[in-house]
Amino acid sequence: MTFALYYREFGIDAESVPIGAGRSPLSDDAADLLGEFEPPVVSFHFGPPSAGLLARVEVWGAKIWSLSH
Repeated sequence: MTFALYYREFGIDAESVPIGAGRSPLSDDAADLLGEFEPPVVSFHFGPPSAGLLARVEVWGAKIWSLSH
């Protein structure tokens, strides 16, 4: 699968996208943004975040899916 169509649509230069993992753990800023949407499911593929951030997700009533390593 190629993301070329999306790169063009959103004006992203494919050469500027770094190679490798581009994900970071849930942060306060990300939780602020997600909280506006109160998603019904939040998944964590590398273990859950800190207890404080996990509590914020729980307040939304979201189902939490997590894989720990």
